[in-house]
Amino acid sequence: MAKLSICIPTHNRAPFLAWGLKRLRADFPDAEIIVSDNASTDNTSDLKFSADIRYHRQTENIGAFPNFLAALQLATGQYAIYCGDDDYLLPDRVSRGTAYLDAHPEVAAYCAPCELYLEEEGKPYCNAFKVPEPQTFTADEGKELFNFIIREHVWPEHMIYRAPVPLSPRTSAYWAFADLPSILATGAIHLAPEPFYRNLLGHPMGHRDKLGDSQFLTHFDEYRAGLQVLAYDLFGERLSYAGRRHVTEMIEWFICVRLDLARIHRERQGDTAEAEILAKRIAIENPAREAAEAA
Repeated sequence: MAKLSICIPTHNRAPFLAWGLKRLRADFPDAEIIVSDNASTDNTSDLKFSADIRYHRQTENIGAFPNFLAALQLATGQYAIYCGDDDYLLPDRVSRGTAYLDAHPEVAAYCAPCELYLEEEGKPYCNAFKVPEPQTFTADEGKELFNFIIREHVWPEHMIYRAPVPLSPRTSAYWAFADLPSILATGAIHLAPEPFYRNLLGHPMGHRDKLGDSQFLTHFDEYRAGLQVLAYDLFGERLSYAGRRHVTEMIEWFICVRLDLARIHRERQGDTAEAEILAKRIAIENPAREAAEAA
């Protein structure tokens, strides 16, 4: 059994997939590499996959997240990690993550920020969020985990999971928040400062649409729902009325920050009409933001 399974969902991105697989196989010669093809209509199925790459094709398009989950569920290694078909992983830092999991069997998942990387320029752009110092949270430290996620604006999308991966089917709540309690039920979550995942801005194979880019600009209620589900699962009905109000204010502050990032992006795109709408939403939500910051 391989120690690490690298799980790649794909759909109609044959050139990017071929580029990514070549790099992954060179960087991770001993890993199990799995491709879950979401019924692509391009030439993905005609790619010459080497014998050591497990290729699985869906009989129909089941949606982006179900295919992401399907890829992870195919893993047979001790640890499983997701990789986009147009991105790549940093082998030294992935090895650091698996070594940490080896040394800490009580930890179910090793999480780190995603690094946005200017591939054509060969330099980092920024990290999706910051982890000031390594943090580990157990099931008994739900309050501390929730506060850390809100304070540092954490997006826990990129993890090295101890298999099997405890994720749930897609709902209207953003999975990366809503599934954290399921992970905590199997062990602790460790957050590390250094990224092991590179999300490429610009690509040697040309332009491609990235699902995360559109979600970033529009999926605010899905993010809110994910944080609400996370808060309920962590705190349940133990919260007082005042406690629920405080949690709601914290969530709205988080969403307000996200709205502001989307507003800046819209302005840079020249979409002044949408930027103005976002600015008005931020102005209305400012009281919640101010209350959360004061607390």
